[in-house]
Parts: sequence; C-alpha cells; structure tokens
Amino acid sequence: FKSWDEFHQGMVKKKRVRYKNTMKALEKHGLHVTFDVSSEQIQNLYARRVLRMNASDNAKDERYQAFLRDWQDVLRKESRLEVVGVWHGDKLVAMALGFWRGRLFLFNYTAYDPAYQSASPGSIAIYKLLEVTLNKGAELFSFMGNYTYEKLFSSQTLESHRVDIFSRGLKGRLLHAFMKFKQNKQAEQGPQKA
Repeated sequence: FKSWDEFHQGMVKKKRVRYKNTMKALEKHGLHVTFDVSSEQIQNLYARRVLRMNASDNAKDERYQAFLRDWQDVLRKESRLEVVGVWHGDKLVAMALGFWRGRLFLFNYTAYDPAYQSASPGSIAIYKLLEVTLNKGAELFSFMGNYTYEKLFSSQTLESHRVDIFSRGLKGRLLHAFMKFKQNKQAEQGPQKA
C-alpha cells in the first residue's frame, strides 16, 4: 500500500467498522494520541500493566529493562524508532512501538493500562502506528509472527514459520527435548476443536 488511505480503502467492511468504532472510543473516553513517548514512560506503563495483571515477566528485571531502554535510545538516535502513545490527560494509558529496517517496518510490542481496556487504547495505538508508518512509505508492516494482530489489523498476511534455536549446553538440550516431546504429544492428539 502506498498510504494509510489506500490501506483503509482495502479493508473488508468488518475491519473498517472495527476501526471506526475504535476511533470513536478515542473521542468518547477523552483520549489523545502523541508520537513522542520516552523510554521511561514506556517502561512505567509496561510495569503498571504487568503488576496490575499479576503477571510475572521481564517488567521487574532491571537488566532487561536497561537493555530495552538502551535499544530504544539507539533506535531513536538513528531515527528508526516509531512510538505511538495514547493518553488520558497527562497519563500514558497505551503505547505501540516498532522500528524501521529500510522500507520494512517491524512492529515490536504494545502495552496498555487494563483500567482503560473498554476504550481499546492498545488498538488505537496500533492503528495509529499503522497509519503513520504507511504514510511514511513502509513497503511492508510486519507483526513479526503475531498472528492474532495480523488477523485483527491486516488485510493480508504472509506465511511464517517458527524457528527455535537452543544452546549446545545441557539446558538447551533439555529444552529441545521438552519441545519435541510437547510437539509429539500435540501431533498424537490431533487438531484441537475450538
């Protein structure tokens, strides 16, 4: 697609209606969008989301968070980082970010404050990220294998395959054996019904 307008016109009716309703939520809930969100604001939102949902992951790992800040800072300096923030007043309630690799845009991740879930702020951020990157000339917007997002936001998808790489040490061999066992079990059970 050459622009957001061309992409939007190519959406099936169901997806155009979803987009329209999501943008109405932006106005209805008094939210606004910006394209300048600091690494600290991103980290704070991510940590709020994880703590509120009682999930345990890298939000509390200081080394991982430092790596993300440094990575984002490098991409910012190279003008390769795109971030969309959705705000309620002066509070960041959602964000989506990704980075450029030539004319390819790679969506990295999104986070939202679950207290604002009814306003669909994560979807707003992703739609605005799609809009800004397509208008800047992205030839391909990749959700990097996130089929759920591809299905929700894309009019077309490219087939992708999972590749798992394990270290040669004991831990890597054990993980590989576990994954093989799990795959064999799933194959024996056949397709799961929804």
